Amino acid sequence: MSDNQVLDTNELRLRLTNLQYQNMSNEQFSAEVQRIYMEETGEKLPVSVQVVRSSDLKKVNSDIPSSYDGTAIHFYSKEKNTNEIYVISQGSAQLDDWTYNIRAMQAGKENSQAKNTDIFAQEAKEKFMKESKMDTDATMIGLSHSLAHNNNTVSQLMFDTFDEIYSANGAQTNYYQQYNTDATFRAKVNKEFNIDYGDERKVYDVNPAQLESFALSYYGKKGANVHQLISSDDPLNAISSNTRGFFTLGDVTVIDTDAEHPGLQSLMGKMPDSEVADLQKIAIEYADMYAKNASNNEIIQELTGVNMDLVTKFQESDGIWGGIKTYFTDSKEIDDMIEDVNEKFPPLLDKVKKVTSNSDAIFDDLYKGNYISADQKKVAVEEMNNIQDILDDMEQSISDMQATRDLAASGYETSVLGGDIGSGIRLFNDAKKLAKSFENLNKALGPAMDIIGKGHSINEILNALAIGENKAYIGGDMILMSGKNQEIKINISAAVRMYQEGQASLAEKSTLITKYSNAFQQEVTEDSAQQKQKIMTEINDIEGNPSAHMDLLMRHIFSIYPIRVESAQVHDNLQPLTGLDISHIIDELNKTVTESNKFLESTRSGIEKLFVKDHDVSMLFDLYAGGK
Repeated sequence: MSDNQVLDTNELRLRLTNLQYQNMSNEQFSAEVQRIYMEETGEKLPVSVQVVRSSDLKKVNSDIPSSYDGTAIHFYSKEKNTNEIYVISQGSAQLDDWTYNIRAMQAGKENSQAKNTDIFAQEAKEKFMKESKMDTDATMIGLSHSLAHNNNTVSQLMFDTFDEIYSANGAQTNYYQQYNTDATFRAKVNKEFNIDYGDERKVYDVNPAQLESFALSYYGKKGANVHQLISSDDPLNAISSNTRGFFTLGDVTVIDTDAEHPGLQSLMGKMPDSEVADLQKIAIEYADMYAKNASNNEIIQELTGVNMDLVTKFQESDGIWGGIKTYFTDSKEIDDMIEDVNEKFPPLLDKVKKVTSNSDAIFDDLYKGNYISADQKKVAVEEMNNIQDILDDMEQSISDMQATRDLAASGYETSVLGGDIGSGIRLFNDAKKLAKSFENLNKALGPAMDIIGKGHSINEILNALAIGENKAYIGGDMILMSGKNQEIKINISAAVRMYQEGQASLAEKSTLITKYSNAFQQEVTEDSAQQKQKIMTEINDIEGNPSAHMDLLMRHIFSIYPIRVESAQVHDNLQPLTGLDISHIIDELNKTVTESNKFLESTRSGIEKLFVKDHDVSMLFDLYAGGK
């Protein structure tokens, strides 16, 4: 780690990586970067900062479609000789990210997000260099979490994108992914393990330990600049550490983020490689179909045999007679689907059974690890057994439907419709039972899944690093602790927000009070005087030149003789305005501003005094407009 990096601590890098999951403008992101820097260092950010999102740039996800998302931050200063670009790639956040995980890391068939990582990094660098007019080459640093670690690391192995990479709980690099997407590595592997050109699927038959060792040797130097923080409680790490295909590059610091639970390493380590290989085959089939631009319905049909278009047709049929009409209209498609399902469902069920048949051992480990109670374990085991029985019954129903067709085709008289109706009812009832079992399973395991899921979060690592430092983290906020036993806890981020937003709100309120006072003076007091003056001018004109206002007299009298006005006298009684003195209202409004400001200042002062020995928090309150 370079001593002159702007983000020179794990806490700074982790908190900025966490920002990538929040939806904010570039200006808000820049402000958050400055806030976090000051919270962690007690100093203002000493260099200029620029921010750009991947969605701002044209080439990203354009030439190579993907759901890659990232933010680049440029820290620069000619005076301080600082020119650093941090590329924060986002982890799994949307559906396509999760399906990409299967295609890229389980099947090893894709690296589109990794390619877009490099495209984004280079395009952001070009933009930053042009706008900042820096004449030295920028240091490129990757920050990542979860899927993003795979993106940044694969980008590094393929294109030498980064000078340094820092990751937390990352999805590790996959040697099958590298084999399928890196032609040079593939040629080396083919030569080493005698794989013929055109027969590349045989790479999945190579001994995983030998292939992992070869990949580590081949990519070791390129991965030397990768630095990883991994929680011993991270479920993703437990899965990748015990799953064929994954290999870990760079230096790794393991942190225990949950002393009350052991993590899932021992549990995942019990899964035989043969079972992992079976699951991988499913992932490969899915990836191959996706590469052919197959729709989700086509992928489901390829894996299970179920024709979702036909199922949808039945669901949209108008009542039972509509369903019967669909049944006869599409009988050929129904026959084909049943035959296909009967062929594909049993092997798929065998893979599921490998999990259900080991449910007692799996849930026993969760029970021993203090993730679930004895009662929850009992429910989970029972429901997994129920699920297995239900799937067996569904398989039998499908087999019966196919057997009925085989008998009819061989000349035996039989009622295919009757058989389908009976089996269809069984399937429908089984589907309802299956949904209920999954609901019960979710209730039993939900709390445990929450605990396990937390092990993957950045915040858990932050809090583990903060032990003994009189601080903690919640979301994007920093919590400071004081007192003999750290019994006083203040969300300093929230306190500063309250102060800054309060000051801004009070400034706006003061402006509005002034505007209200001025408007009242202009629209009521001054306007009343002006209107009174207009009336007096008219009165003076009537009395001074009465003949000019003959028309006023003629409106009220009628005469056949000429009339002349010699003089006119107006009787006026203009009362002064009363009850319109609003000074007391203005005073009260200003008083609320003063009192609110005193509250904010006293709160600030109290917090500053509370932490004066350990933290200088005064600068935090003055960082943005709204403070003093």
